Amino acid sequence: PEPSGGKLSQEEIEKLMAQQSAPQPAPPAAQPAAAAQPQPVAAPQQQMPQMAGQTPGMPPQMAGMQMPGMPPMPAGADAAQMPYPYYYMPPYGWPYPPQQPAAPEPPEPKVISTQPPAMPKLANGETLGEDQAQNLDLIMGVPLEVTVEIGRTRKKVQDILAFSKGSLVVLDKLAGDQVDLFVNGKCIARGEVVVIDDNFGIRIGEILNKPEIEDMVSFK
Repeated sequence: PEPSGGKLSQEEIEKLMAQQSAPQPAPPAAQPAAAAQPQPVAAPQQQMPQMAGQTPGMPPQMAGMQMPGMPPMPAGADAAQMPYPYYYMPPYGWPYPPQQPAAPEPPEPKVISTQPPAMPKLANGETLGEDQAQNLDLIMGVPLEVTVEIGRTRKKVQDILAFSKGSLVVLDKLAGDQVDLFVNGKCIARGEVVVIDDNFGIRIGEILNKPEIEDMVSFK
């Protein structure tokens, strides 16, 4: 029915209220997002050129920077094949270059200065103390070997083996020459051979090396 006088009838008002109170249809559900496609895993050979210029923990901005005074590092496949130089820090996992131990320094030779002991000289007429006199008495009591030599000669081995009873040995001294007097193998005097009570002796006629001990010291 048409409204009269521009007013809605009771029936139209109820329809409008019914339409407003009725539940509105839900909007269509959104389509599910497309499943993320898996990213291809890069091969280790492709990542090596990127890691050649940087070390672990270094930001990418510093990868291209070079230290002053160092030669530029090759990039690409050459960097992966080229071993790291000895003046670069090796990346994590790479072995450190072998370090040669320093050669030990040879020890300095020890110089020991030695000097002969100073021997005191005794002047003529100097008297000795009691201890020195006793020591000198002990020295004076030491027996020494005294030998008299009338001559020498040299013979071959075959001549010495041919010696027998009655063989004559000619010495290098002439008859009437003085014989030599040796003390501990050192010739100190010469003299003539004499016979004393059926024993041979020597009469000293020349002193070659006179002992100086009597001249150096004197007793109280």
